[in-house]
Amino acid sequence: MSKDQPAPGDRIKAKKSALVQFTSTTLLLEVFLVLFATMVVWALRDSEFGRGPLRIDSSAAIWVLGGVLVLVLLLLSRVQGTPAGRAAGTVAQVPVLAMGLLVPMMFLVGGIFVVLWIYALRLGSRVDRERAEYDAAHPETAPNIP
Repeated sequence: MSKDQPAPGDRIKAKKSALVQFTSTTLLLEVFLVLFATMVVWALRDSEFGRGPLRIDSSAAIWVLGGVLVLVLLLLSRVQGTPAGRAAGTVAQVPVLAMGLLVPMMFLVGGIFVVLWIYALRLGSRVDRERAEYDAAHPETAPNIP
């Protein structure tokens, strides 16, 4: 028997959901995006250059708002295994995009991440569906989870 084929009785490890992996990764990348955007808002708090229509001049308010969004995104990245977690991740895209009111460039960058989020949802679902179809067609190589 070749190394590519499992031996009879071998337990095959199930693959993690692609949907969960893609959405979690997108949210974790958004954590860094929001952290860096918060630093930009803080650095530009006394400047007119690069500011959006919404002004927050208090350093504490900037860091609290940015920190709360970072924590929310971090927590949501851990609960992507449920439909409610993915729905909450979808809702969390709104404040990420709304950071453009503080720094206009975030409309572009946040918009790119919204597109990535939608793509992660669609591609992850498709990969999981295709894996399930393959496993149904090839039960000898499907994970034998008791």
